[in-house]
Amino acid sequence: MRTTWPRCALAVSFAAALPVASAAQGITVTGVVFDSIAGAPLAGARVQIASRDSSTGPTTATTDRTGRYRIAGLAAGRFVIGFYHETLDALGLDAPVREVELGTDAGVTVNLGIPSGPVVYALRCGTADGARTGMLAGLVRRDGGSVALAGAKVTAEWRAIALDSADMRAVTDRAVATTAADGTYSLCGLPAQAPLEVRVSAPGQRAISGYVSVPRAGVSRQDLLLVDSSAIHGAGRIAGRVEFSRGGLVKQGRAVIEALARDVPIENGAFHLLDLPRGTWTVEVRAIGVEPRSTLVNAAEGPVPLTRFTLDERSQRLDAVTVVGRRDRNSAVLQDVLDRSRSSFGTFFLPGHPALKDAWHAADVMKHARGFTFRSPTEIYGRRIGTIGNSMCSSVAVYLNGVILAGGFEALDNAVSVREILAIEAYPDVLFAPIQWRINRGLSSDPSKGPSSPCAIVLVWTKRP
Repeated sequence: MRTTWPRCALAVSFAAALPVASAAQGITVTGVVFDSIAGAPLAGARVQIASRDSSTGPTTATTDRTGRYRIAGLAAGRFVIGFYHETLDALGLDAPVREVELGTDAGVTVNLGIPSGPVVYALRCGTADGARTGMLAGLVRRDGGSVALAGAKVTAEWRAIALDSADMRAVTDRAVATTAADGTYSLCGLPAQAPLEVRVSAPGQRAISGYVSVPRAGVSRQDLLLVDSSAIHGAGRIAGRVEFSRGGLVKQGRAVIEALARDVPIENGAFHLLDLPRGTWTVEVRAIGVEPRSTLVNAAEGPVPLTRFTLDERSQRLDAVTVVGRRDRNSAVLQDVLDRSRSSFGTFFLPGHPALKDAWHAADVMKHARGFTFRSPTEIYGRRIGTIGNSMCSSVAVYLNGVILAGGFEALDNAVSVREILAIEAYPDVLFAPIQWRINRGLSSDPSKGPSSPCAIVLVWTKRP
């Protein structure tokens, strides 16, 4: 059941839509309808205004592509105003309605909108559960989007670290929903800013699987168009633009829809996938030397907007993305590490990682840290400096539980055993480390006591009872 917004009792129905008043005289109401979830104006919203003191039907206007509307020729008095849009249905919200008093002013501005993510989450999901404050909602349809699909199963899965009194282990967590009669679904309690694998299936339809994410303390809308399982060709198309995060177009690569066995080249940052059934497809872009990137894209007829892909030469898919279980010091540290992993660039070794399980020495984990060169447990180098010669970063700062460790890797084994390690963060280039670790906190100017100007940073966190 949808959460009902507080509203005034209406003496008239908003069901009938009348033309926008065109009289030059009278009061004009203008404004913008804004979608706080998408962070953009809401085009195509149907705005209606009706008198509280008259049985006259409502006057209607539709917002343009900038979200603006205009209703003219209104008399003075008390009115109620609201709007309708399929986004409200997708998020499970009732139409918001507010009162407005029209007096002697010839023009009145009334801005309307869909509330922010935290407000929608509270309305639809209730109290947030720790870091799991994300909600994914939308519409599932078939036949090119013309028919709502009831009874479809929508599943979101993500990697998590489970904490209990005996152990920490990597697990798969999930949330499941079934679409209602109008094709709507909602998933609550999702981890924010983490990759979620979303799968959608329904009898007779081709299943969809792809990665999405929700913002911190917010909500994402993801509509999905399922295609008949026998469909292979169609009038749909997808256009894409592929760039590197550091700037510049991807000159060569491939764009792939594995479900349809389609594979087209990326040339000078652009690709086009044609002859597709109208629906939602997982498109993966690939280029040599970087991790592939995939996303869910709708194939449509006629001119289509460019879908932008950004490939990051330093990116990696996380083994774990959230923490579940008893909240203690260890879970707090892990949550901080996970938060940094989503905004910084390095290698992250979390509970359950094979490198931590197989290591004899704490520094052995660095064999698997990208950008580092491992010679021995006491001889580890960061990213090569410059483009000429063999100069390597030998000034690696090692922190143990946030405190600089004098002696670096040579002192690490004496300070902690590998079984005591909770997590390790390895940044081969200090410029890509979190800002709080770039500062020379506690670093000595005496080289025998540790590096004074590190070019790489390794953070080691230990388990605490």
